[in-house]
Amino acid sequence: MAPTRRRDGRILPHQRDTDDLAPLLGADLDLRNDEFEQQSNEIAELAMEKKTRRDHHCRIIRIANFWKENCPEHYVVGVVQVSNSDLKNPTKFYFDRYKEDLVHTGLNVLMIKRYLMSTMKKANGKVKSLQDVRKYKDAILWGAKVAGQRLSTSFYEEIDAHIASYKKKKVRLTRRKLIQSRCHCVSQC
Repeated sequence: MAPTRRRDGRILPHQRDTDDLAPLLGADLDLRNDEFEQQSNEIAELAMEKKTRRDHHCRIIRIANFWKENCPEHYVVGVVQVSNSDLKNPTKFYFDRYKEDLVHTGLNVLMIKRYLMSTMKKANGKVKSLQDVRKYKDAILWGAKVAGQRLSTSFYEEIDAHIASYKKKKVRLTRRKLIQSRCHCVSQC
């Protein structure tokens, strides 16, 4: 029996009918030159603003620093020092500053969730927005893409479940605050 496919929405790469075993035509030809590399990089730069790339890198560095301080044994296996060639490579967008990156292949989503839950509350006691959690997910996805690594299926499933739960928690906290602000007899409510 053939597996059922979704008939709507985006078709993901693993859902496409492909032939990865066929040899790549012209794979042995050296087609790259400096002009081609420069033009290719100019097009790649248009995909995202520089500010967004820097923000993604900063989020990745925050995760790495959290692991360094709170989980040094995971920091050793989960963070890699960026090589000089990658720092100089304009398609990697390290900006000569970001010298650490996460190891995305085999990334332990529990460690990501541990970081997210530790930073859930702001200094004023309020809970961070759902957008902040989503931005960390986006940063990890982008970092894996730039590094040429693939994340596990369990990462996608668990981080999406975490975001959905976070959204519900945020709604419940907001409703509770609305009820408390309307009613002056909080002890009876």
